[in-house]
Amino acid sequence: MISFRKSDAEKAKMLRESAEANPNKVNVGNLIRLADSNDSNARIIATDGLSRVSESTPSRLYPYTDIFGGKLLDNNDTVKMNAAYVLSEIASDDPTQVLPLVNRLGEKLTHEDIANNAIHALASISDNHPRKVEPFLDDITALLDHDNEHTRNQALFILGNIAEEDSSDIVSEVPNIADKLSDENEYCRSVAASLLGKIADQSPSDVRYSLSKVKPLLKDENKSARSNAAYTLGQVAKEFPEDVEPYVDDLGKLLSDQYKLARQNSVHAFDYISNNNPEAINRYESDIRALTRENDDQISRPAERCLSSLKSHTQASKDTEIFSPD
Repeated sequence: MISFRKSDAEKAKMLRESAEANPNKVNVGNLIRLADSNDSNARIIATDGLSRVSESTPSRLYPYTDIFGGKLLDNNDTVKMNAAYVLSEIASDDPTQVLPLVNRLGEKLTHEDIANNAIHALASISDNHPRKVEPFLDDITALLDHDNEHTRNQALFILGNIAEEDSSDIVSEVPNIADKLSDENEYCRSVAASLLGKIADQSPSDVRYSLSKVKPLLKDENKSARSNAAYTLGQVAKEFPEDVEPYVDDLGKLLSDQYKLARQNSVHAFDYISNNNPEAINRYESDIRALTRENDDQISRPAERCLSSLKSHTQASKDTEIFSPD
């Protein structure tokens, strides 16, 4: 009797089909062994099968993170791409599992086919460990111009996490970030506005000259983009209220926006403006008064302060009024 032995590629294909049908029960150990086959096609199929497992139950692959890190150095680009994808799924579930591989992932940011998966993994790491990804800041900012919108999104997301801890390292990138305010992808626009707001919170002087690019987002169809744009203006208004006064009418429309955060961020901006020049917000008194009735102190209290500033300004104007003698 003639016996036909299955090739590694055939074995990997059968296991991948099993992973597609039931990723929780497929023999992960066998897939891992085939991922180390001398046959590059078998390695491609095996790592693809493992990617199906990572999408469903990434914790099953925790014990093999070092192996996937090694596959980032494979001589086959598809294997490297699949390995980076698996690591991104593991990182999304538990970033600490891939923390030891942060340098190897960072080195892949300049590899066109792998960059998207690598930056997704680094984005998850940056959530709790932003300092760990800072050595790759130049490569991350370079990806702001990547053709893949998801790659741009993740680059902005990482910069935002870095900015929350210390924005000083990325203030030089403000012009590049401001360019993303007109990105065709709404999430990119929204995250870029949020990022500028985080920078402005610590260093408003570095954002004040980009406000003209923020303005269009106050009318954006995406509610988060509108809200984040208002937030950025508010952060600048804390120190430079006069720079934000030209955008009062656009901010004023958000006082009655259906999205709560848009109302909140716009009335906070008005609060800072009113401290400097109450007259600038005078024509929105009725909208501001309506906000004092909202059941949220983050909205009602700044609205009350705006009305108080308006009242004081009106009284001061009356006290200084000069009457002509009879």
